[in-house]
Amino acid sequence: DGNTLYSACWGGDIKAWNLLDTEPKSKLTIQAHQGSARWVRLSPDQTKLATCGNDLLVKLWDLENGKLLQSFAGHERHVYAVEFHPDGKHLVSQDLMGVIHVWDLHSGKKSRSIDASVMTGYDKKFAADMGGARDLQFSPDGSELATAGITNVVNSFAGVQDPIIMLFDWKTGQEKAKLKPDKTFQGIAWGVRYHPDGFLIGAGADRSGKGELWFRKPDESEFYHTMKLPAAARGLDLLNDARHLIVAHSHGAVHIYRMTEEEKQKQV
Repeated sequence: DGNTLYSACWGGDIKAWNLLDTEPKSKLTIQAHQGSARWVRLSPDQTKLATCGNDLLVKLWDLENGKLLQSFAGHERHVYAVEFHPDGKHLVSQDLMGVIHVWDLHSGKKSRSIDASVMTGYDKKFAADMGGARDLQFSPDGSELATAGITNVVNSFAGVQDPIIMLFDWKTGQEKAKLKPDKTFQGIAWGVRYHPDGFLIGAGADRSGKGELWFRKPDESEFYHTMKLPAAARGLDLLNDARHLIVAHSHGAVHIYRMTEEEKQKQV
């Protein structure tokens, strides 16, 4: 309805906030996961929420009463992101190791898996696996899945890794593209969105704390345009008018960027 914001919390809670309130106040709280809740998504019909977290589970919730509808088990590592297919019949989720599971909402079972293991790596310095999706997004027609994250991990805590956006064919699960920005940009791809006009938008943060937006035309192997940002990007979305981007930055600010020239005031 454009009046509600949903948030996932480190404590495992999912909260719904009324944006019309003078002071922020939660109107719904769901204790969704043991440990961190990493992601929350609204279903296409706006009746359900999908969440995932560090308890290795993906869950489906009734939005009206906050009741658990389904719980999906199958990931072996922390689940980083979840997204509804536009048909409303499937969920996809991606974990730390790059494994993407596809869940059938009718049967409640996993229907298949997609390999995005290039989006993880072992950090020898910290003796830990690093990876996982920072964003998942379907194309408007549901034919393609995009996932944003990292690859070529050397020293993740120092930002010595490459951002990557991978594209997959939804029907076959086959990889269609691995998109990377300029080779000098090391860091993380934090967001990806499909514009209604057909082009793809990505957002990232480099190891120095700077950010960029990347733009890619359909079926091209490289980004055709890069826009520098005032700070690292940590989240990306399109406003409903498809003419403005909203970016969450690491310095605590949210900026709105216009993608078209400002219309000149008409003279009467």
